[in-house]
Amino acid sequence: MWRRSRAAAAPGGKRRFRLLIARAELDYDRDAVARALLELAQWMRGQGHEVTLLRLAGHAPEDGTERAGLGEWLIPARRTASHRGQKVLNLWYLLASGVVVTLRRRRFDTILTVDTPTGVELLGLLAKRVAGPDVRHVTWVLDLWADQERALELRSDGGSLLARARTRVDNLGGNSSDVVVTLGSCMREALIRRGVSSSVEVIPMWQKKERLARVDDGALRRRLGLGDRFVVLYSGHATHRHPLQAFVGAAELLRDDPRVLFALAGTGDRIEQVRRQAAAAGLANLRVLPRVPESEVAALLSSGGLHVVSLDLRATGTCVPSKTYAAMAVARPVAFLGSPECQSALDVTAGGGGLVLDPDDSEGLAAFVRKLLDGPEAEAYGRRGLEFFLAERELDIAGRRWLDVLRPAKA
Repeated sequence: MWRRSRAAAAPGGKRRFRLLIARAELDYDRDAVARALLELAQWMRGQGHEVTLLRLAGHAPEDGTERAGLGEWLIPARRTASHRGQKVLNLWYLLASGVVVTLRRRRFDTILTVDTPTGVELLGLLAKRVAGPDVRHVTWVLDLWADQERALELRSDGGSLLARARTRVDNLGGNSSDVVVTLGSCMREALIRRGVSSSVEVIPMWQKKERLARVDDGALRRRLGLGDRFVVLYSGHATHRHPLQAFVGAAELLRDDPRVLFALAGTGDRIEQVRRQAAAAGLANLRVLPRVPESEVAALLSSGGLHVVSLDLRATGTCVPSKTYAAMAVARPVAFLGSPECQSALDVTAGGGGLVLDPDDSEGLAAFVRKLLDGPEAEAYGRRGLEFFLAERELDIAGRRWLDVLRPAKA
């Protein structure tokens, strides 16, 4: 029913504790959460700990080259595109993983359950029942999807029996954990309001400095047609939770300034909406850029003179955009369009790496662009953001915080 790949010996032959990471889907090529998990797992292994991933087979590249040295317990499964099929697949993962955890309960000291599918936290509760209370269970909450969709009025089942049942399952799993980890103080408050009574620790999202560093690539700029213009860049996924009206509005206000180009590099329905808006308004200074290979992501991010990050005010506390830290990693200033209570806004302010604006403030964004164009502040904002990133949001910093959380009492 499952198989396990052999994990290479840890450096120096030391195995301080054995970590099991449970998440159904780990598509490292397309999923930022999966990539963060892989980076954390590899960092933990580099510290001498044995790490095993418990996931569905067929939901990540199977050659193992990216995950050298990490063990895997694979639940056999096939991909499905249907909503009903996904529900069945999630249930299958929970049931099969429960069997794996029960039979292999002596092979891990700590279990980290990551927020999907609904009920995955119950694997930690099961582990404590079958292996004893010394097993440490940590729950990682990266997104409060159902809360967000209700806040954005995309679903109205908040009072339904099924919605209440899901909340109770999530809270039961969270409250059975030794600790719940989330991405920001805003999310910590949301979890507490929702009924999570376990200790909730904040470990913000990170970026790996070796993967993202400033690269001034003139060839890429020429290929993308950026020239020597100051690029106001939105990069990454853009959906219903990412308002871009100020981005479009600022482009309209600066349409006659030949020094500025507004560019979007990413996917999502909001990107296509902005493309249509720009075409309808005749905004020649607003473009959607083609995708670049992974090897050129750092250069693409470095091409932005200012990075725009956005989050709907109503979604505050349901997620924290990691785009903020990617911009800081390449030493570029950030304009965060969202609530000042969001962790991204708190970090931009604390680090002095940019400006926090209301998502509708087109004039404020345009004024900030003019300020960066007409003075030396852009480099100063970028430098301060990079200093904050290296001190607070780099993988090695986050990894050490995670180490304190994951280490079992007997290790």
